Order: sequence, then C-alpha cells, then structure tokens
Amino acid sequence: MITDQDGTMRPSAGCREALRILMAVEGSGGHLIPALEVAKRLASSQASVMVLYAARRQTARLAQELVHQVQTNGIECHRVTLSPSRMPIGRDVVRLWQAGFVWRVAQALCKTFQPDVVVGFGGWFSVPVILAARQHHIPVLIHEQNVTLGRANRLLRYWADQIALSFPPRQAK
Repeated sequence: MITDQDGTMRPSAGCREALRILMAVEGSGGHLIPALEVAKRLASSQASVMVLYAARRQTARLAQELVHQVQTNGIECHRVTLSPSRMPIGRDVVRLWQAGFVWRVAQALCKTFQPDVVVGFGGWFSVPVILAARQHHIPVLIHEQNVTLGRANRLLRYWADQIALSFPPRQAK
C-alpha cells in the first residue's frame, strides 16, 4: 500500500489485490463507532472490509443505523444476534455458549472471506474471533480506543501481532 500526500492509502503497483480485513466489534457504541470509522477509512483505500459485530436488544437500533451508513460505502457487515438467556442457568454458561457460537461463525468467515488480517476492537465478542484467526494463522491487530486496555484486549495482547492505541501509553508512577 502507498499513502498519498492527502493521507489516502491505495494499492501499490504490483499488489495482487486489495487487502482483505475482517473486523470483530462488540455491538456497543463505544466499540462500534470507532470501528466503523476505521472501516470507512480502509474502504476508501480500496481495502475489502468485512465487519462482524454483536447485536444486542439494548443497542440494536443504534447498531442498525450505524451499520446502514457504512454499508453504502461498500463495507460488508455481518450481525451476530446475541440474546439474553431465558434458561435458569448462570450468565457465564450462556456467555460460554455464545462465545462458541461466535467462534464457529468466525471459523467460517476465515475460510470463506480469507482475510489478510483480523482486527479486534475489544469486548468479549472479539476474543473468539481473534482466537479463530490465530488458528488459521491469520495476523491479528487489536485496537484499543480507551486510555487503558480493556479486559478483552489485555487477554488478547498475547495473541496479537500488533496493538493500535488511540492514546499514548500511560507512564507508571
């Protein structure tokens, strides 16, 4: 990729094809908004971008509006609907089942979409996606949009090839 003077990235001569990027995003606005802004920028540089995001009842309307806006830019978005359990079992059991489901979806996308890189934007939803990417030997980047790494990104940093920070690291006192 070559960056022009205006900051736009484009494929360099001899590039076989556009970069294929799979993004894993928790469905809350704090994760989804920064991820979709990055997706728009990447798509403008001719990258092929697919966003896999969690859809929850509480944030469904916001997520749907945001996703609709970026889909007009040629960004492919896949929603994974995660519903709260009505079964009388613990939240952790439900979350484990959901993580397994997300991992299976990510496995399928790694095979069909064949991303060159997978980017996680934090939240537990990105954990099974990143682990599926590592299983397929796909490079991983995690993005932290807060001042300190969240729980998911603290865990995932061991599997990440790169970590992108929105803020400079804090100095230890």
